[in-house]
Amino acid sequence: MKQKPICLLALFSIVLTGCSKHQSFNKLIAEFTKDKSDVCVAVGSIKNNVKHSIFYGENAQILEYIEKKPHFEIGSVSKTITGYLVARAILENKVSLDSKISSVLGDGFSYDPTIKELCTHSSAYGKYLPEHHLGESAGTVNPLYGVTSSILISDMKSFVLEEKDKNRVEYSNFGMAVLGVVLEKLYNQSYYSLAMNLFKEFGMNETGINYTYGFRGAWKWAENDVYIAAGGFSSTIDDVLIYAQTVLRQDVDFIRLATTPILQYTKVNQIGMGWIIENNDQVFWHSGAVNQYNCSIRTNIKTGTSVVVLCNYPAEEPVDAYDLAVSYMEEIEG
Repeated sequence: MKQKPICLLALFSIVLTGCSKHQSFNKLIAEFTKDKSDVCVAVGSIKNNVKHSIFYGENAQILEYIEKKPHFEIGSVSKTITGYLVARAILENKVSLDSKISSVLGDGFSYDPTIKELCTHSSAYGKYLPEHHLGESAGTVNPLYGVTSSILISDMKSFVLEEKDKNRVEYSNFGMAVLGVVLEKLYNQSYYSLAMNLFKEFGMNETGINYTYGFRGAWKWAENDVYIAAGGFSSTIDDVLIYAQTVLRQDVDFIRLATTPILQYTKVNQIGMGWIIENNDQVFWHSGAVNQYNCSIRTNIKTGTSVVVLCNYPAEEPVDAYDLAVSYMEEIEG
C-alpha cells in the first residue's frame, strides 16, 4: 500500500512507498500522460553500462529532442547532494554525526539537534516553516527565495520544542536547510558553491539553478539561498543518470558513508545521509517534487542498474514519478 505524500505546502515533497509489485510501465505512462498536451516525461536507464533515454509526451507519444535536452526541477533529490557534502565534512573531521548544531553555529539555540537527526529527518523540526518564509507558490515564483543563512539562524533560535515533537521521524525541509547553513559555516562558502563543485567532480555540467530552457520556468534562486540544500536544483536526464550511478562508487569514502543506513525510516525503508534504502540495502532512491515538477531516481547497487524519471507535471494520484521508476526498473531487470 502506497502511503500518501509527505508534503510541505506543495514545496519540496517526497512519496514514501513500499516495494510491492507495480503495474506495467506502459500502462502507468499512458495513464500519467493521458490528455496532457504539454506533458513531457523523461525516462532514462543505465543497465550493463549501456545508457538509454526516451521522452514521452501526451498519451505516451514519443518525443525527440535533437538540439538540446530540457531541464527539469529535481526537488528533494537535492537532499542527497547535501548528504554527500555532510559525509565529506565528517571524513575531514570538521563535524561528526553526533555533533550538535551549536558546536558549529555557536550558542543561543533553545533546541540543539544533532547532525544525525538533521540528516535522517528525525529532528523535531518536522514540517516547521516560519510563515514569513512563504510567498505565493505558483509558476516561477519561489516562496523561499531570499531566505539566507542569517534569516534561518534567527528562526532556529526562535524555534520552541514541543513535547509531542520529541523522538519522531518526520520529513523536514527546514531541517535540511539547517544542514545547508552548517555546511556554509564549516567551509566558509555558500552551499551553492559547495554543491556546484561536487557536480563538477561528478561530470554533471547541466545541473544548477535558474535554468530557463525547459517546459516551464524553474523557480528563481539566489546563490546564497539556504533552501537550495532542500530542493533547489534543476538538471537534465543525462546528468541525473550520472548522479544516480554515484551510489555505485562505494570505493569513494564519502559516498560509502552517505549511503550507509543510519536509521529505520519506515517499515520498508532505511535512511542514510539523504539517501533512502530499501530491499535489504539493495536499492538506493529518492524522489522530489517542486510545484510543477516531480521526479524519482533509483539505483540497484547489486545489479548496477539505475533508473531516472523526470516529469514536468506535479505528483498526482494514482501515478507519480516514483511509480514509473519502480515499474520501469522491474521491467528492465526482469
